[in-house]
Amino acid sequence: MKSYPLSPARKGLITSAVMIAYFLALSRFFPSGHQSLKYVVFGIYGAGILWTLLSSLRHDPSPAGFGELFQRGFRCFIVVTLVMTVFHFVFIKLNSGLLDEAARIYKEELIKNKVLPQEAEAQALRFKNRYPVQLISGTIFGYLILGAAVTGVFALFLSRKK
Repeated sequence: MKSYPLSPARKGLITSAVMIAYFLALSRFFPSGHQSLKYVVFGIYGAGILWTLLSSLRHDPSPAGFGELFQRGFRCFIVVTLVMTVFHFVFIKLNSGLLDEAARIYKEELIKNKVLPQEAEAQALRFKNRYPVQLISGTIFGYLILGAAVTGVFALFLSRKK
């Protein structure tokens, strides 16, 4: 029986699953600290894209140029972007207490910075209302830009390496 390599989209799903598992573990075991550990998820993302590109070269006997490699990486990172956007949306909706806590901390910081309590309350409410949209749009654009950059660099390097 002949085994077929995983498609770039399936590799994107696997990469997303690992990223989500890491994010959930980090949220569970380090709920309020270790901000630097959150950047590991981007390393996982880059590793998933690199895995896609390297396995594409290994399983395809024809020489792959930059465009073909970028296209394969694109299929991976677009799936990751979609899955992570949906995940963040669901996570925020299911954990509204986190949003309340973030708004409370924001309000306290405003009051420490000599903002009037009424104004601090209004700004905290605006923050709370805008946060989900900002998180989702940041997730979309951040993952798209990072995915395109990582894919472009790796595809360029791997296409020239041949």
